[in-house]
Amino acid sequence: MSDKDLGEGIENFEQEVENLKNKEFRLFGIKVTAVTIGVAFSLISAVIGSLYGAFVVYQDYMDMRERIATYEAPDMSGFQEQLSVLNTKLDNKLVQVESNLTVISKGYRTELDEIKVDLSRVEALSRDVDRNTAQTQRDLRNNVYALEQRVNDSLRQVDSDVRKVREDLEEKIQTVLENPLNNVD
Repeated sequence: MSDKDLGEGIENFEQEVENLKNKEFRLFGIKVTAVTIGVAFSLISAVIGSLYGAFVVYQDYMDMRERIATYEAPDMSGFQEQLSVLNTKLDNKLVQVESNLTVISKGYRTELDEIKVDLSRVEALSRDVDRNTAQTQRDLRNNVYALEQRVNDSLRQVDSDVRKVREDLEEKIQTVLENPLNNVD
C-alpha cells in the first residue's frame, strides 16, 4: 500500500512540475512563464559575460599598446665611443704613414718596410672595425626580432586565453539552455 501512495505522490509531483512549466506569471506587466524567465536570464548572462570578455581583451590591447609606445631603443652611445676611438687610432696611423712617406722620399728603404707593416696593421684594424660593426648590427637586429617575437607570443597567449574563456562560457550557456532548471556552477 505504501508503494501505491509513493507512486501517486510521484505522479502528483510530476503533474505539479508540468503545471509550473505552463503557469504564467506577470512580471513588470508582461506575461511570462518559468521557461521564458530562464531563457531571459541565460541571454542576459551571456551578454554580460561577452561584454566582460571584450573589456578584458580591450584592456590587454591598451596595456600592450602602452608598452609598445613607451619602448626605448637600446643605448648605442658605447658603440659610438668605440668607433670614435678606432677612428682616432686610424687618424693617428695615417699621420704616422704620412710622416713615414716623408722619410721614404729621403731614401730610407728600411722605413718603407716598417710603413708596409704599419699599413697592414691599419688594414687589419679597419677590417676588424668593419667586422665588429657588422656583428653589432646583426646583434641589434636579432635583439629587436627577439623582442617582436616575445610581443607576438604574448598576444597569441592572450588570444588563446580569451578563446578558452569564450569556449567555457559558451559551454555553460549551452548547458543552461539545454536544461534551464539545472543549477550550473
